[in-house]
Amino acid sequence: MTLPRKGSRRITVNATEYRWVVSPNDGYVALYVETAKRAGQMLEAYFKYDDIREPSWLPGSFQIVGQHLSISPRVVQAVITSALTNGWRPLDHGLPSFRILDGDQLIPSVSLDS
Repeated sequence: MTLPRKGSRRITVNATEYRWVVSPNDGYVALYVETAKRAGQMLEAYFKYDDIREPSWLPGSFQIVGQHLSISPRVVQAVITSALTNGWRPLDHGLPSFRILDGDQLIPSVSLDS
């Protein structure tokens, strides 16, 4: 899988340029990252939704009115750095995606709102 150029963002980490995109999904938010110039192994990181709930007009029910979770460039940088440390090979072709299923746990010192 290669990321579309349209809609993806760029970030430079350790002198390498990457492209990234965030995709909401049922129950989680997915972050996809690859090198900007030569697509190799894809990085996928998954984050749990952090819904903001308020009481609904129905007794005993709530409605979702927003999200606490924001995948900022600072979060993307932390995920890339951690993935590289743990074996992600972004320049190697033909490898299955490098998956991080608990992205929230990788970045405890990074505020998801910044």
